[in-house]
This record gives sequence, structure tokens and C-alpha cells, in this order.
Amino acid sequence: LIGDDHLFQKIDKNIFRVSATSFFQLNPETAKKMLDFIISKMDRYDIGIDAFSGVGFFSIPISERFKKLISIEIDKSSYKDLLRNIKINDSLNVEAINADAGKYLKEIDKANLIIFDPPRKGLDEEIFKNIKRILPEKIIYVSCNPKSFVRDLKIFYEEIGYDIEILKPFDFFPQTYHIEICAFLKKR
Repeated sequence: LIGDDHLFQKIDKNIFRVSATSFFQLNPETAKKMLDFIISKMDRYDIGIDAFSGVGFFSIPISERFKKLISIEIDKSSYKDLLRNIKINDSLNVEAINADAGKYLKEIDKANLIIFDPPRKGLDEEIFKNIKRILPEKIIYVSCNPKSFVRDLKIFYEEIGYDIEILKPFDFFPQTYHIEICAFLKKR
């Protein structure tokens, strides 16, 4: 095979470099709708964290709402794209960290908002342990797996004290049973 090992995807005013092995939302039209929805429901914050940030799909567009945004990504390819995308989009308040989100959250003392868009398996015990310690005012949780999403929301509600403010589905794959779900959670 010959050709570029990456492509550029434009969503609204943001440009994303996406390498062949990096993850990116496959439906740009619905991705824009989801981003617009999330941004419209956000306030301004001092410190934010984008765990499982990938190439910066959330970090870049929402960075204007933060004084500082920490973007955590474990995958090397996605992390390299994230660094490039921070520069391309002049998102100077975004700090990129190449690490496992659960392990790196141990280093965080304070955050006003954390956004999670985890793999299908959802969040693990290490993440929840750190959330109990950090206790951000708000959490945005995006999931492509309704089963792990419900399991994790139950933990947020029953064990950590978060209520669901908003819950909205997004149909990234029309005429299939796959769905992306976005929830805004607020600390009681």
C-alpha cells in the first residue's frame, strides 16, 4: 500500500490529524452534533481532565471552556496525533499526557470537570477510586456500550454521589443497534 499514513478531519473550526492506527469518530455529522450539544451544556472551569482523549476529539473543542485541560491518552499513535492537534488548533491550555488514565488520575488532586469516553469495557475500579478522591463538580460520560454505561452510572449514583443531569443518545451508526450515549453527572 502507498499513500499517507494519516488523514485530516475537520469538525466545525477544528482540524484533527488522525493516523491509520488512531481512533476517531466515524460519523463526522453526528460527531459535530454531539460536540455542539456538550459545549452548549458546559460552563467555564478552572481545571478539566479528558481521560481516554484519543487524538483530542473532545479536548480541542472544549479547551476554550477551561483555564487548563489535561488530556490523557495511553495509545502512542493517538497521543502523537493529540500533540500535533494541540499545535494545529493552537490549544495552548491543553496539556497532553501519555499514560493510562486510571494510573495518572492518582497524580491529580483537583479537577472541576472530567470527561470520560472509555473503551467498550467502561471504567475500572482504579478510575472510580480516584474519582472518589478527586470529586469533580461535574462529569461528562460518553459511552458506546449501553451495558457498561448503565453499570458505571449505577456506581456513580450509588457509591460516589452523582446524579444524572442530562442523558442524550447519538445515533452514529444509523440502521444498526449501535448507539453512543452522553450523560452529564453532577455531584450531590
